Amino acid sequence: MARAATLTASQCATYDEAKRAIVAYTGLGDRSLLAQLASSMLTGLVTTTVANPMDVVKTIMFTSNKGPPAAQEQRLAAAATAPAGGGAHTGGDARASLPSKPAATGPLGVAADLLKREGPTGFLKGWSANYARLGPQTLITFIVSEKLRELAGMPSL
Repeated sequence: MARAATLTASQCATYDEAKRAIVAYTGLGDRSLLAQLASSMLTGLVTTTVANPMDVVKTIMFTSNKGPPAAQEQRLAAAATAPAGGGAHTGGDARASLPSKPAATGPLGVAADLLKREGPTGFLKGWSANYARLGPQTLITFIVSEKLRELAGMPSL
């Protein structure tokens, strides 16, 4: 919920300010497709940077041994049924390879642990993959929104 709110707020605020600045500095009009594209791409960069730390923390929480109960049960069941001595498994109890408990629990604890272990750059892991998803989505969202507003006779964003 916090991620969605942060992502949406950063999208709306950034698009508005980026478009205002691009129109002012380039002389392009509000309805210029070039101004809309540039604003949307810049918005995608900012949105990805704002949302990525929360995505990293969420991923760590879901992949840790203390993830959601259903995921925990699936991992433990898979570990219990793993072959005792063949394939990629190195032998012994498969549960031994699972961490007994994560270094921290809860989003703030995971974030603090990540900051301590990897520094601020740890929050940007997977940024380019995240941008590959959010960049085009943001661009399409705002271009379509602008065109729909134009067709409806409404002013540009």
